[in-house]
Amino acid sequence: MNALYWIKKEDNWATFIANRVNGIWKLTDPEAWKFNPTDLPSRRCNLKALLKSHWWDAVSIPLPEDRVRDAAVFVATGIDLCGPLFLKTDNKCWIVLAPCAVYRTVHLELVSSLSTECFILALRWFIAKRGRPTTIYSDNGKNLVGTSNLLQKIDWEKIENFASEKRISWKFSPPAAPWWGGSWERLIGLLKSILRKVLGKACLSEEELVTVLCDAESLINSRPLTYL
Repeated sequence: MNALYWIKKEDNWATFIANRVNGIWKLTDPEAWKFNPTDLPSRRCNLKALLKSHWWDAVSIPLPEDRVRDAAVFVATGIDLCGPLFLKTDNKCWIVLAPCAVYRTVHLELVSSLSTECFILALRWFIAKRGRPTTIYSDNGKNLVGTSNLLQKIDWEKIENFASEKRISWKFSPPAAPWWGGSWERLIGLLKSILRKVLGKACLSEEELVTVLCDAESLINSRPLTYL
């Protein structure tokens, strides 16, 4: 009902709503602006009319190809960073998170800095352990506003050169599209929840923290792929 109200009226919408409304105006005809199938029972639709509804044979939603294709694990993956964590030596470290786009598994690596060199080393570790991906998705640091974005410190020209040498297609999230990273942001949330419960305020050595990350990775990858 809200969507029908928006597209039938011009108003000073928020940017997100205005972009969606403009897209609907360009791609559809006003004749198509009707109630969705969930509204049929609320309008006292009888069984005969419900069985004849065209929604039984509706067009399939165009899902992202890299998310639904039959492929090996980690062939299509994302890359993100989270941290910092503090070691016993008072040094900082960060976690490189690589989620599989198809099977929702995750690979974790620990790096000692946010330098481009350490980021490339983490990619090399990932490729050596999991195999070479064909596609990697990530934010490039320039798409997000705020100094808290860890990826802003990475030299992406070097990263793209490395990916090109490895025959990897690197795809960056478009500007003003935070939902692109939703598949791995959820896994980051799971990882942080595990680390908060396991570590609390404790500071570990690097070897101990790597062990905890291996346990966390195993725990995330063994979760059931369904609602609980």
